[in-house]
Amino acid sequence: MSNEKKIIIASVVFLFTSVSFLFYSENQRLRSADSGWEVYFQNPQSNDLTFIIKNNGKAKKFHWKKIIGNNVATQEEADSLVPAGQEKSIAPLFGADTPRGEKIITEVLDESGRKKEIYKLIK
Repeated sequence: MSNEKKIIIASVVFLFTSVSFLFYSENQRLRSADSGWEVYFQNPQSNDLTFIIKNNGKAKKFHWKKIIGNNVATQEEADSLVPAGQEKSIAPLFGADTPRGEKIITEVLDESGRKKEIYKLIK
């Protein structure tokens, strides 16, 4: 076998090994990223308080609260079911009594007690 054929075969084997390793490592990274859930505003630039719970984990039941400013009193709260691998859009009430210039905090807890918060300043 000539040296040219050996180089070509070695290059093909090296390329196959490299692609296989990259595929495996990317698959592992994506799998670890799919173990949780996210919460974010549907439209962060507007005064709309609609938020989305994206469930990539095993939790199904989520409890959310809307809190205005530094006030500890909850203005609105509810439970939502979000099956694994899906997302749900939730639109809390935005009444005329919602004060302008205040921070609106949306707090979301999953069934195991993990908590995430997002907030928006109402103009």
